[in-house]
Amino acid sequence: MQYKIKKKTGPIGKQRVQDFESQLGVILPEDYFKFLCENDHCYTEADVFDFIKDGRKNTSILHGFFGFDAPSYGDIVQHLQVRKGRIPSFMLPIASDPGGNDILIGIKGEYRGHIYFWDHEMEYDEDQDDCTVDEYRLNLHFIAADFKSFINSLRIDEDLEEEA
Repeated sequence: MQYKIKKKTGPIGKQRVQDFESQLGVILPEDYFKFLCENDHCYTEADVFDFIKDGRKNTSILHGFFGFDAPSYGDIVQHLQVRKGRIPSFMLPIASDPGGNDILIGIKGEYRGHIYFWDHEMEYDEDQDDCTVDEYRLNLHFIAADFKSFINSLRIDEDLEEEA
């Protein structure tokens, strides 16, 4: 399904996103960079997505994509600061679900470009886990190989549509 944006604060200039990349010390995956420039903080019409957890398909709902010209709950810079030390340093939160979980994009190494569901209920705890946050994977669940595949996989919840 081709995604449709129902509300957005963009477009924003490429320079703003490039400045953000400089702050992070990374180059964002091209498909996500383009989406962020065109839409900034936004909501999609289709918002249901699947992810794999413990070998089984699970489903969640996309609350919205983070951006720059956004209220605090949708501000990508503020959200990254809140999650610092809680998500792996090679991941960037790009969206959330209504339950406080995040959708992350890999920005470095073998994870670069891949999309993951970050389950805050199984969050890393430095006092209990015998590893670092960058080694902890119990709350990262694969969604898609790249941003374009993720956004094009979003669908409308048929059950909700029938109730409306």
